[in-house]
Amino acid sequence: MKINILLLNAFALFSLVMACGWTQALDGRWDGTVSYGALKVPFTIYFEPNGNTLKGSLVNGDTRVSSTEGSFEAGSLRLAFGTSGTRLEATLVNGELKGTIGNGQDLHPFTASQFCSCAIEGEAGPDISGAWDVPDAKLRLTIRRKGEDTLAHLSRPSGEFGPIAGRFDGVTFTLDYFDGIRAAVLEIEQRKDGSLDVKLMEPGAEVKKYRAVQTTPQK
Repeated sequence: MKINILLLNAFALFSLVMACGWTQALDGRWDGTVSYGALKVPFTIYFEPNGNTLKGSLVNGDTRVSSTEGSFEAGSLRLAFGTSGTRLEATLVNGELKGTIGNGQDLHPFTASQFCSCAIEGEAGPDISGAWDVPDAKLRLTIRRKGEDTLAHLSRPSGEFGPIAGRFDGVTFTLDYFDGIRAAVLEIEQRKDGSLDVKLMEPGAEVKKYRAVQTTPQK
């Protein structure tokens, strides 16, 4: 009888440890890539476990879009992002999340893994903060620096978009944005005359290339 009780207690403890282990495995920052056909958009998500529930927050610069419902059980992750209708479903296998994210039938595959400081994140690069205009396209970029990151807001007739955030690889600033619905990759290269070559890539749209000139340097 004592042996059976000990075995039951050991099994209960093992089950508890495993459950806690699974939850802790989705804690903190994870980096991933969501695919829109040929366009691959990097993104960052932070997980916050709370008992049997889990919150995930998609991070873009200094803004977050957080889930309103979430669970992680037996390696299966499910998140819902409120009124937007965005849902994320994935499975954790060998330290990697694989699944889909999207709204309704518009689902996109993604993979993500836990953030590692050993990965190359780029550097701050030259400071290109300020307001930049593309007169022919009625487009404006407002760029600022936050720590090592460069953040850009894109203003156009259809509305404002951002912050699109990223770093410098030695030649080009590569900035990205993903909030579960909208996605974009913005590449910026500073020319010798001080202007910017800008390439904007969005799902379902042709790649757009612009020349931007600075109107107001940021102080």
